[in-house]
Amino acid sequence: MAWRIGIDIGGTFTDVALVDEATGRIGIAKVLTTPRDFGQAVIAGIQAGLAQNGVAAADVSLLSHATTVVTNALLEKKGARAGFIATRGFRDILELRRSSRPDLYDLFQDGPAVLVPRRHRFEITERIDAQGEVVTPLVEAELAPIIAAIRAAGLQTVAVSCLFSFLNDSHERRVGAILRAALPDVGVFLSCEVLPEIHEFERASTTAVCAYVGPLLAGYLQRLSAATRALGLPDLHVMGSSGGVFDIAEGLRMPAMAVESGPAAGVIGAALAGRQLGRPNLLSFDMGGTTAKASVIAAGEIAVTAEYEVGGAANTKRWNLGTGHPIRVPVIDLAEVSAGGGSIAWVDPGGSLKVGPHSAGADPGPAAYGAGGTRPTVTDGRQRGAGVAGPRRPVGRRAADRSCRRRDRNPGRCCRTA
Repeated sequence: MAWRIGIDIGGTFTDVALVDEATGRIGIAKVLTTPRDFGQAVIAGIQAGLAQNGVAAADVSLLSHATTVVTNALLEKKGARAGFIATRGFRDILELRRSSRPDLYDLFQDGPAVLVPRRHRFEITERIDAQGEVVTPLVEAELAPIIAAIRAAGLQTVAVSCLFSFLNDSHERRVGAILRAALPDVGVFLSCEVLPEIHEFERASTTAVCAYVGPLLAGYLQRLSAATRALGLPDLHVMGSSGGVFDIAEGLRMPAMAVESGPAAGVIGAALAGRQLGRPNLLSFDMGGTTAKASVIAAGEIAVTAEYEVGGAANTKRWNLGTGHPIRVPVIDLAEVSAGGGSIAWVDPGGSLKVGPHSAGADPGPAAYGAGGTRPTVTDGRQRGAGVAGPRRPVGRRAADRSCRRRDRNPGRCCRTA
């Protein structure tokens, strides 16, 4: 008898599904996500699922893992302290973008937040032309003060994106070699390794996204892989944004492939349900604790795109360019907003009620969970005293009511609650 195990880590809950390949029997285990170490919840969920269904680790044939933690890090701006190195004169490429605006006539709109602040963006003298020829040799001596600045700032990762490195990567690889030798504890992501394609901004943006989320992904995947091996389970695979799976080594090299890992799994599940029900045209909707995702399935086909922006504001439209951070990897076409069950309600400077992008997550969680949360969330607003599906825990309507009556307008807080 062989079983498959699928794991989904969300901002609030971690879900484990077990499927018997012979009979189609399905078992479910649900535990609270552990933000300080996502792997703890995964292991707890796997152990609970195995025990509840009487499955031995040796009977598991596939272990796959889908997660929204990478997406949540981008939406909530909780990624690594990253640096960026570019050809001299192109330090601000991440900020200048393509000059696309979500609303052409809105003079007061704010552009997407830049993942790497300007003080952590550096330039180096070198130049490759559009034919891949060296115009200006690399000045290696300029790397010494950059390395010192990276150390002083305590940066965890560095993205390197030099002009036309997809045609000639010699300069970029030399910069990477020097950085890796001098900064062994700092992750270095080269655009020629991440995305050796034309379009300098998209290449730089994808590389910067990898640097921003890389440590988050690496930390728990490595620990999780070791923990699952210790349980006697097969090698861990990660679900990609395009719907396939890849191994951990590939994921650590290209973290952007896991940006829509969890949402992609939901769309595939919806398409399968549609085929079983004889309904090929579907609208897939997946609302978690931090984000809500939707995708159109037409004639049973899942749309995949290589033009995708992640991390846009909750009130922007999916098809408007300039709302998020472009990534040039195959992604199931989704519309996504940072509004989930744990999203925190707040009041903007004009007195309007807003929801998200910050979430109460699993720690402390919504006020109704009684785990220390005090700020109002979507869950608290909808609370009617019912229990939470999955983990057996009491839910407090009074705590939810108190949080929704708050009038905290302390300007020192990132979100002011209503």
